[in-house]
Amino acid sequence: MPRQAGSCSSCQTLGALETAVGAEFLDQVEANNKAVLYKCRLSQQLTYELAPALVNLLQSPDRAVIFRSLAALHTIGPAASQAIAGIRLLLEHPDSEVQKAAIFTLSHVGLDVPEQVMPLLLEKIENTVHVEALLFAFIHIGHKASAGLPLVSSAMKSSAGHTRRLALRCLEAIGTAETAAAPLLLAAQSDRNAEVRAMAFKIAKRYAGA
Repeated sequence: MPRQAGSCSSCQTLGALETAVGAEFLDQVEANNKAVLYKCRLSQQLTYELAPALVNLLQSPDRAVIFRSLAALHTIGPAASQAIAGIRLLLEHPDSEVQKAAIFTLSHVGLDVPEQVMPLLLEKIENTVHVEALLFAFIHIGHKASAGLPLVSSAMKSSAGHTRRLALRCLEAIGTAETAAAPLLLAAQSDRNAEVRAMAFKIAKRYAGA
């Protein structure tokens, strides 16, 4: 991780990190309740120093290292948007759990640039393994995830009540236009699950009062 002398107020921290590799590096960035990672949210320079190293670790053969690196980028959040391209590669990882973790992380690091991450997430809509991960991601992105409505509609037909409730949460979070939301809410109001029905009535009431 190259840096210029005096370019960052956390030079001592960076100096120590530069000598660490792999799991040892992650141990250090996770130390003190992830203090360095939280500092990245306020220091663009520090993020530029750490994010590339974390992205490199995403290619590790060690599954645990990948998860920890994704978690670190997730903690940094939108300040680590430079990592999007590296995280994207994990959407094709052979391990579906790694793919799910990548989906969650993209929704956080790409929060300020949804135009970059939404197309990547929408490519995974047809994979039923990722339905809930995508719904959570769209909930986090909010109204800028409106292109995810087809997934919400599909998830409302799930046999699992918790998935249907999650779909309603997503519908509410993305703030879909009433004309598009109405059919989904109407169907949900007669759902066999009482919690789904209650949530649907609650959301419909909000639309009516808008």
